[in-house]
Amino acid sequence: MSLLFYKRPDYVTKSDGPLNLSDCQKYVERAACSRASVPDNLSFENVMEGRTLPPMSLEDFMDYLVYISHDAENLQFYLWLQDYKNRFDALPASEKALSPRWEADRSAPVLNRAKATRAPEKKDHSLELNDMGSLGLKDMGAFYLDGNSSPTSTASRAPSPINSFKGHDFIVSAVSARDEPKWESFSIQPFRHEISLIISHYIQPSSPRELNLSYRDRALVLHTLQHTTHPSAFDPILAVIALTLKSQSHPNFVRWSICNGNKPRVFALRSLGVVVLSLSFLGALLMILSSRSRWWRIFLLLSVYFGIVNLIASYKGLCVLLYRFSDRQLHPWELDPLPATLFHAPASAAHIPYSPSTPSSLSYSPSSKTYDPESAPPSPSTERLAPFGPRNSFAHEAWVQRWRRRGVLRKIFARTTRIRDEGLRVMQNKIVLQAELYGVLISVPLVVAVVACPRGGFY
Repeated sequence: MSLLFYKRPDYVTKSDGPLNLSDCQKYVERAACSRASVPDNLSFENVMEGRTLPPMSLEDFMDYLVYISHDAENLQFYLWLQDYKNRFDALPASEKALSPRWEADRSAPVLNRAKATRAPEKKDHSLELNDMGSLGLKDMGAFYLDGNSSPTSTASRAPSPINSFKGHDFIVSAVSARDEPKWESFSIQPFRHEISLIISHYIQPSSPRELNLSYRDRALVLHTLQHTTHPSAFDPILAVIALTLKSQSHPNFVRWSICNGNKPRVFALRSLGVVVLSLSFLGALLMILSSRSRWWRIFLLLSVYFGIVNLIASYKGLCVLLYRFSDRQLHPWELDPLPATLFHAPASAAHIPYSPSTPSSLSYSPSSKTYDPESAPPSPSTERLAPFGPRNSFAHEAWVQRWRRRGVLRKIFARTTRIRDEGLRVMQNKIVLQAELYGVLISVPLVVAVVACPRGGFY
């Protein structure tokens, strides 16, 4: 009986406005209702650790956030922070001592000050965007915390050499000297240069991958980064990012991945189900009014069953025919034969320009979350896992126009590929079996009722 009431994960609606813990708590409560619908091997942790296969891999999760949910910056920042924690923990004790852990009780005065102030007026955006190049990191924190404060001069100290770590050469080369933030950091703390790039890429307003943070959280994290590069400096925003990914983005990704057909095909299947059922009922009416034997009406069972099964399965995004072959249709961006066009964005698409030619042979490993310079050039999906790059915009990609110009029939019968993840197949099995069970439970009584009707004898 549990199969009759099986539900795919509920859709968790994205809240309006900046991320906050209150909204994240609602995500958690909504996701808890669907926890039993998702197999353990498709959990958020398994996806993050690369234990799932296409179309449930980490790269597929990134594609969903870029093309469907439009908030890929959360995952990009989360992956960087997890890797940053590992690299920071591997530092010698002498270097760790330069960046002490940030204590929560030190944030209280900052929060009170942030509540008492407002963000800069719209007319002051010239200072925010143009003059910020002349501000130091400490001044930036003061700028966000006090809308009336003016930049203060800070004595320059010689920055220490950047400590080597996996992927650092990629970070330095991917963002050239002319693309780096114009404001200087005055600290000998480890990874200070990388933190500066993260601020200009994710925290600073109008940055290429700006996180959807509240004014309070943005001010607090900037303040903590004035004092330390310890990973705990990101604690004020880590909770909302992690909870959003785990309780809002991941359940919606699983729900979306269950669909094995694109929108035109699913719409066509739903229309086919309605047409078949309509013709079946019309045929039943004609047979009842005729003088033919009532037993001919039994053949209506096949068409009614077919229509109900396809209507229920397509309502949940499944094509039964593709399911039989363990296939799914390729997404529009996967049909593009020229993936190299991914990062050829117009200059206005990114606050920090990005050159795909530097470096040209670096890839991101989902299992180790490190950059391997010896590997082959990565796919576009893998490139998006990198922490630095252009805005997560796809309007300039070649597949967009090609998909718009593609005919309806070519969309309906687009190319397919194999579903490799068994956990996803288990969910699809339950949905199709449920549709077939409902098909039997609905079609058999209906046909029995039609057969029981007496002949009309009108013709």
